Amino acid sequence: MKTNKLVKYFVLFFAVAVAFVISCSEETTNETVVSTNATVDAEQPKQQITEGLVFSTTNDPIPQVAISVGGKTIGETREDGTFDPRILLELNEGDVVTFAHPEFVPVIRIVRSNPQITIVMRRRAEPAIVNAREGGVISFGEKGEIEVPPNAFALNGRPFEGDVEIRATFINVADRTEIRSAPGAFISDEFGADQLAPLESFGLAEITATTRGENQPLELLRGQSLRIAMPIVTETPRNVNLYVLNPETGIWSLVGEMTNAGTVLQGDITDLNRTWNADRPCSETLVCVRVEIDYGGANLGCGIAATGLSYRGFDGVFQPDANGFVELQVCPNSVFELGACFRQCCGPGVPPTDPCCQNPELRRVIDMSTITLNPNGCTDIGVWVINN
Repeated sequence: MKTNKLVKYFVLFFAVAVAFVISCSEETTNETVVSTNATVDAEQPKQQITEGLVFSTTNDPIPQVAISVGGKTIGETREDGTFDPRILLELNEGDVVTFAHPEFVPVIRIVRSNPQITIVMRRRAEPAIVNAREGGVISFGEKGEIEVPPNAFALNGRPFEGDVEIRATFINVADRTEIRSAPGAFISDEFGADQLAPLESFGLAEITATTRGENQPLELLRGQSLRIAMPIVTETPRNVNLYVLNPETGIWSLVGEMTNAGTVLQGDITDLNRTWNADRPCSETLVCVRVEIDYGGANLGCGIAATGLSYRGFDGVFQPDANGFVELQVCPNSVFELGACFRQCCGPGVPPTDPCCQNPELRRVIDMSTITLNPNGCTDIGVWVINN
């Protein structure tokens, strides 16, 4: 089975941006999740997708973000951070899309049906200057460090001895805003391409190294590595896995291990200009669940998301289809929060700490251990009745 087909079923969008650009009511008189399979009238109009949007973790629009598939640029954001969503709607489910800007950590998304096309990007850290012959230690996030050994770099396959600009950008997975800027879907191929596994993250970092001034990408010489001490921001096991993001698939590959040293996770990276992830699988497989949204015959535009409570997982914000269904990916036997209606108040000028940017209008906690799974497909978890 090809990976891009498996992604349709097993993609975990742990950190898809969730600012929602389709309006929904700010006041709700009644909302419940009930066990019923009644369907919404299929003749209701489909949801309307407005402009796509790319903005930063500080809530500023990002212009000139290149949008590409397979190395080919298919679009770019405007001055206000918007882009024409049709360029993504015309892609096939499972295609890998990259959003890139020189000053931000690239974001890779795998196309799924009915996404909310909003992307959050993390600005890269300021560069630290290290002389390649001498090496040194640079700060990394809060209380973290990267040890650079002497004579570790190469330019075009030959040893490099000049000054190096190192950008070590830490993404705090305990921060509700930053986690949405995670560069890739939180799934790994460590069990093989036929069994993609969902991940629970304890920290992410992009490490880049370029020549000072000329900005030429550098490599590590064979046998060299950088010692990384990643800040611990949440309760973390004694040992976790270390993964690197595959930019062609948007999936993480297992490459090593990190050790809990009290305030930091310690490990070694053997490649530059890549993104690294300290994780462990929360399961060997994901489970597909679907909820039906009943608006009383009106408004199918209210976004739905599942956020892990017993694990750190996020599946993104998705719009109901023409029949009112939303499909989400969660870890089996997990507890997650079902959220609906992310209000249309996020955007330029609104602080990212504003409650309307962080929280859904409606919430329900779902305990998967109490639900019988459908062995032949997506498991129905009921109907969410939303009376506007």
